Amino acid sequence: MCTSPGGRAPLASMRACSSSAACREALMASEFIVLSHREPYQEIETEDGPRLQRKTNGVFTTLDAVMRSRHGTWIAWKEIDPEHPFQTWIEVPSPRHPDRYNVHRIGLDADEARRFYYEFTSSAIWPVLFSLLDRARFTLDSWETYIRVNQEFADVVCEEAAPNAIVWVNDFHLMLTPELIRRRRPDLTLALFLHTTFPPPDVFAVIPWRKELLRGLLNLDLIGFHIPSYAVNFADTVSRFMGATPSAIAETELMAEGPAVAVPTYPRVIEFEGRRVALGAYPVGVDVPYFAEVAQRPDTRDQAAEIRARTGAETIILSAERLDYVKGAIERLECFERFLERHPEQHSRTSFVQIAVPTRTGMEEFQTMRRRAEEAVGRINGRFGTMEWQPVMHFYGSFAREQLVAFYATADVLWVTPLRDGLNLVVKEYIASRLGSEGVVILSEFAGAAAELREVVLTNPYSPDDMDRALEKALGMNEGERNARMLALRDRVINFDVHKWSQRFLGDVERVGSATGTILTP
Repeated sequence: MCTSPGGRAPLASMRACSSSAACREALMASEFIVLSHREPYQEIETEDGPRLQRKTNGVFTTLDAVMRSRHGTWIAWKEIDPEHPFQTWIEVPSPRHPDRYNVHRIGLDADEARRFYYEFTSSAIWPVLFSLLDRARFTLDSWETYIRVNQEFADVVCEEAAPNAIVWVNDFHLMLTPELIRRRRPDLTLALFLHTTFPPPDVFAVIPWRKELLRGLLNLDLIGFHIPSYAVNFADTVSRFMGATPSAIAETELMAEGPAVAVPTYPRVIEFEGRRVALGAYPVGVDVPYFAEVAQRPDTRDQAAEIRARTGAETIILSAERLDYVKGAIERLECFERFLERHPEQHSRTSFVQIAVPTRTGMEEFQTMRRRAEEAVGRINGRFGTMEWQPVMHFYGSFAREQLVAFYATADVLWVTPLRDGLNLVVKEYIASRLGSEGVVILSEFAGAAAELREVVLTNPYSPDDMDRALEKALGMNEGERNARMLALRDRVINFDVHKWSQRFLGDVERVGSATGTILTP
């Protein structure tokens, strides 16, 4: 059994299983394990008691399908509610489903959850990964909690993994786990997919514990990034601070020039202390058949028509993002305000629909973001609105994917301008929902998707003039150009959907193996 420093037993070992059947199955070694900070299902209270509801995130949906086909184990943390018994093991989709798998929950009390999630991963690591250093905050107690939680995850993996099992770590919340696992289970194949950006060395350097985090990552067999430039940044960072050696330079399969995130080549292997870590670029896709099917439903078409009728406008611009400071919501609102100042003839003809999904609502910075956004919306509507026309329709709340498709189906322009973004799946969801050849996408050149979606209208969200130019270009584009761009974008999204993404990533994981660090063929 793996134990954490100081003899602290894993939380998982302190919790009883909810049923003897679940316990018996849980004790069986797993050949495929997924680690993430979030669970694939959430508990919803109903009149008949609690039930499990699958997360609507497209990547989680795909991982759910992979887990069911492999009968694996998904390990995630959950905050302990002292008013209710903690359930360590659950079976999903249900105990009677033929393709079920286990979810192992690691219980964190409220203080642990706060220090781990809000104070370290959200306030220290998140802003650094997105190169927004003025927002980064580092505290020793949150770092120590991060170590303990990563150790808890590693302990569970050590106990539950079958010999030579595959362990797939997701994202930056668990960067220490590869080293902690490797020390005791060198037989395991360890892979991580980073769903965010990875910054240049001088940015990552501000983290006081940069070497500990990098050493954790260098114990992986494969690291997957969305796009090659993140692999370049990682290789430069471990070369500068850890003395690692990049090798096996390959040409990019994506755009080699143009947007800020494009690079011509990137290393496929990092050599470090006798080990070889494979690197790869795997831009996540979306479930294209799902979005196409939902877009064709009569109720979706009815909702889309209702949205257009509510705006009363000829042209609808849509933004649908988490209300996160990296997403550029304020910059978009200010740009639209300038557009209305320049074009009084567009009053009553063009409306901006902004969907702001709540995120990290317990943090003051995100509460401030909400206030600023709502103040900007109120100012714009107060200046330009009439009894018949509201320039900005602002929706603050979470929407089911089916509801979002109705917005995608009715929007003439999708406006996605994050200050920085790992990839951005909203763009691909919009494209997948456009059954015809209409629609224009404005995309920040600092979003990872800019490296693969050549036919978007690129913009620099840090430049008000460039934001204005891009909006004017999108709204003034002729029908022929709109159609040609959208048809090309649909081909790109269809040809590399979320299922192909997971197949390619897992195929490379299986080829790499735990001991060799095999060079992957680009």
